[in-house]
Amino acid sequence: MRRAAALAVLIVAALWSGAAQAQKKSCIRLQIGEGSKVLLNVCPTCRTIKVEHKRPGADAPIFRDYTMGPTSRLPLPFRGPGRTRVIAEGACAKPGGADDAPGATGKEGETCVRLVNARGGKLALVNQCKECRSVVAERVHRGGQRTRQTLVIAGRAAVPLAREGAAQARIVSQRPCRR
Repeated sequence: MRRAAALAVLIVAALWSGAAQAQKKSCIRLQIGEGSKVLLNVCPTCRTIKVEHKRPGADAPIFRDYTMGPTSRLPLPFRGPGRTRVIAEGACAKPGGADDAPGATGKEGETCVRLVNARGGKLALVNQCKECRSVVAERVHRGGQRTRQTLVIAGRAAVPLAREGAAQARIVSQRPCRR
């Protein structure tokens, strides 16, 4: 009888400590305010996140994938009622399995991010430095209208840049991410 009780106590303690450790490993926090939801990355590394948002009465939830730079915040586009939760989180993938080999450090004024043509006529922004970069990309439409978008790109990573009907695209500025 005593053995069974001792075994039960050990199992409960092991499960409790395992859950506490799993909770500590999460780098992403979901901050919910009045009418707004913000993701916070509290780790000093780039993270990829999958978010689910379920509106009341909707049959299917909305899924979104995000890439967040180190120690950054990201306002979510979900407004109004509904339940938002982080369903997956992981480290950013490094293209080609590249390690943090010696290379460009991404100092202010350095050109780390390039605009490249990807497969199928799509565009991508490629960060060749090992540090996170904040980039302002500009799209020029046929009528001369210009739109700008700010993107955060993890070190040695690539992100697609949607054409959104633009005839041309270019990088206006880039700088290291805020720490």
